Parts: sequence; structure tokens; C-alpha cells
Amino acid sequence: MYNYNIYTVTSIHNPSGGMLMPQRNFNSNSYRFGVQGSEKDDEMTGQTGSHFTTYFREADSRILRWWSIDPKNMIVPSESPYEYMGNNSIFYNDLRGDTVKKTVTYKTDNSGNYVWTKNELSSNAEKMLTDYMKTDEGRSYYSQFAIKGQTIGGYTFTESGKYSDYNLVIADFNLSKETALTNPTANILGVFTNQMVNGKPTFYTEIMTVNQSDVKDLVKTHAHENQLHGYVAKYEIDAFKKGGKEGFDKAVKKYNPTAYGGFDHNALSKKNLSHEGVKRYYTIKNQLIKLNPSYKSVFENDEKSNQYR
Repeated sequence: MYNYNIYTVTSIHNPSGGMLMPQRNFNSNSYRFGVQGSEKDDEMTGQTGSHFTTYFREADSRILRWWSIDPKNMIVPSESPYEYMGNNSIFYNDLRGDTVKKTVTYKTDNSGNYVWTKNELSSNAEKMLTDYMKTDEGRSYYSQFAIKGQTIGGYTFTESGKYSDYNLVIADFNLSKETALTNPTANILGVFTNQMVNGKPTFYTEIMTVNQSDVKDLVKTHAHENQLHGYVAKYEIDAFKKGGKEGFDKAVKKYNPTAYGGFDHNALSKKNLSHEGVKRYYTIKNQLIKLNPSYKSVFENDEKSNQYR
């Protein structure tokens, strides 16, 4: 006969900024790490969870501010160099203390509202990225935004990209396990879009795993969005660096003159290889077919489809 006793070793409750909630934690100093998995630094005040440290700097979780300035503060001079998690620590994280990076899984609750899970993708989306990153074109695309040591689709980058100070969000609309009242992404397979966040451009490459179950279809859609449409991100960032928001807006109009990617789709239908997005699309298409010939029929269906924007 065996007797088993269950003990609570530690219990920690955090509000959004990472500070411990009074009377809502137990033996919290026994655990080394705190908010976003960063190492706690309790020596500053003697109060558990009041500070944590990253590669570049330390943060005070009580007042939601960094102790030292952002080492890349000149990228966005309109923001305070002490700004903590983009002033939105529920949505963003900052593992190194130098820039905000995130990946997001979109889900819905029983009321049809989105639930955002940071740093997570569905299993099919992860499989999609693994195939996508086997291509030179796929690795080249993400290398622009990746941070040294970051792993995407099983590939680890050895250096930070030219645009690693800007966010490219892989947004996975995976509603298959949810009981949403409505499906807000019906008939849409993928989207590449952008918006200004905290004074600088953020780019979103969205994949609707809820509407596609075949991994090859997901890879094709991701290539369509990133290569055909997403090639413009570097030009829009360069325009922002030179001319701020006004320069960025002009570049958006220049490279996206028609709604829903119509300009790009028209170039693709004509196989216009002078269009950079079409050229990159065919490059990754050929690389994927070389890896797996079954991709040929998948891409042929894509080129005939009007389901994209």
C-alpha cells in the first residue's frame, strides 16, 4: 500500500506587467523566472517579482518601465526609450529588452470574440513553416526580420536581419477547436497586411488554418502572401525610415494601388516576371516543386484561384 500526499510547492499570480499580486502568491521566491520567462532580480528591492532582467536591460514590473534606455531607441524617436513592452504588456513581449517581437494565434471564445495566444501556432501552421523554411527563398524572406538565435520552422538564424527592429507577425487563424458563433475568416485563405503600431510599421502575414487542413495548401498560401504581396515590406520600411509616416503612406499607395492585392494578382495572371512579387513567387514555387513534385498541382490551382487577397 502506498500513501501519496500532494503539496503546492509554489503559486504565482501576476497582473499584466509581471508584478506579483498581493496575497495571491505562495512561496514565490522559490522559482527563478518571472514574467515572459525572464529571470527575476529580487535583490533590487528585496521584493519578489518587482524586477526582472533581460539581455540588454532590466525592468521594474511595478511601474511598467525599463530602468535604462532602449539600445535601439533611434529607430522610433517618437517613443520613450523607457517604454515597457510597447505600453501593452498583455499583447507584446520583449525577451531581449531591445525590441518587441511576437507571434499570435487567433481563436474565438463562445461569444465569437478573438482570444490571442502569444508565441504559439497550430500544429499545421508549424508544419507549414517547416516546409516553407526548407527553401532558400523562404529563409531569405524571414531573414530580413529575424533576430540572431531565433528559430522559425526549425531553422535557426545566425545573425539579425536588416529589419529585425520591425515586427513581422505570423497570425494563425485556427478556429477548428473553438465553438465560435460565426466564422469571421470564411472564404479567405491568407492575407498580408500592415498597420502603424506605436508609431512604426508592423506587418502581418495571416494564415487561415481554419479553412485549410492540407499542409501543402498552407505552404502555397504562405508563399503567395509573403512572396507575391509581402515583398513590399522592405520598401515600405525604407520609406518610413526616410520620410516617417508620410513616406510610409506614399509607399503603401505606390506598391498597393488597388484593393485586395489586385495589382499583384493581375501581374501573376499575366506571369509578369518584371513584377518583383511574381518573380519571387515563381522562385519559391520552383524550389518547393524541386523538394516535392506534388507541389506542382497545388500551385497550379493557386494561380487559377480568386480566393486570395
